Amino acid sequence: MEFLKNPLIIGGLIPMIGFGLYNVLWKKVSMSLSLPELILGIAAAGVIASVVMIFFGGYSVSNIGTIAWWKVVLVSFLWVISVTGLTLGFMAGGSASTLIPIVNANTLISVLVAVLFMGEAFSWNVAIGSVLIVIGSSIIVVK
Repeated sequence: MEFLKNPLIIGGLIPMIGFGLYNVLWKKVSMSLSLPELILGIAAAGVIASVVMIFFGGYSVSNIGTIAWWKVVLVSFLWVISVTGLTLGFMAGGSASTLIPIVNANTLISVLVAVLFMGEAFSWNVAIGSVLIVIGSSIIVVK
């Protein structure tokens, strides 16, 4: 289980596979529920995911009060908005093969926020790789 301590595996490869499957399966699920059911389910999943991340993040019950709960709410809210937007796109007739590449162009936004506001290091590899992801997504979407 030592390989699970590698951040590229646990934080890169596993989410890549999970999100890849999730994105396509979500279209199937979202087409079978009413909008109120979807919104309630998305909101509950966002809150549950945030709370689970707190516990996997090394917090114990004794120090749970030190968490800035507004951050948990903010992350949940952003997740709910994102998934709801994707769902509405599916409900409006958008195809998974078109919408998901657009969503995955979020890499550029993530890199910019990480460098500008979180103090992460900038490198040309990161810049070029991010731009290539956006270009690749654009090539897939343009018909």
